[in-house]
Amino acid sequence: MKNFKRIGFTLSEVLITLSIVAVVATLVLPGFIKDMKMRANMALLQSTVVNLSDVVQQDLIRTRAKTLEDANVYNNPKLFLTKNFDYVKEGQNIFRSVNDNGEYVAYTFSHMIAPSVAGGSTTPTSQVLLKNGVYIGIYKSSMFRYFVVDLNGPEEPNIIGIDYFVLDIAPEDDLENGIRMGDVGAFQEYTAKESSELKTLCLNGSGQACYALVERSGFDPNYIDKF
Repeated sequence: MKNFKRIGFTLSEVLITLSIVAVVATLVLPGFIKDMKMRANMALLQSTVVNLSDVVQQDLIRTRAKTLEDANVYNNPKLFLTKNFDYVKEGQNIFRSVNDNGEYVAYTFSHMIAPSVAGGSTTPTSQVLLKNGVYIGIYKSSMFRYFVVDLNGPEEPNIIGIDYFVLDIAPEDDLENGIRMGDVGAFQEYTAKESSELKTLCLNGSGQACYALVERSGFDPNYIDKF
């Protein structure tokens, strides 16, 4: 009678293999998921910036603006946002919660370097929550106009440089650097700063510095580690 070799695995071998796979998955999956989320964030941020730039340019044309001050994005932010975007919510309470006293309290945003540290709050002049979940606000002051973007609205993590960024609106043409009035991106003093300085500012809660690094990295999901 022929002796047949055993083919296959014993139950104990299968269980050991599954245990090893589970351990490896536990170590690898969180990093993989985080990387995928950052890739999705960068793609969404890039498309949002392109859309904002296009809409501002259209606003300049419609209003026949000779300067940024003549356009709605500058002098009527609420009209600009509500007329140009598909939104599900508008107003000052998008990024606010109600405390025990029934008062509206602004959400705070954390630093990347210390998530437990509050980095600021969102109280722009006008703001909308878009149908795709992206939050857009416009800050309007005597000197600056810029967009605040949170890629997933009030949802977590609300960390500056992860889902929260600040984008400048170019106040005038800078043809030497290929910038048109109304372009949205990293301008003003951030274009002149060294990457190491921008990184320090970003880690400590500057949404403008974080976006400047993102733009400089070519929207690399691991942009903070490139510099």
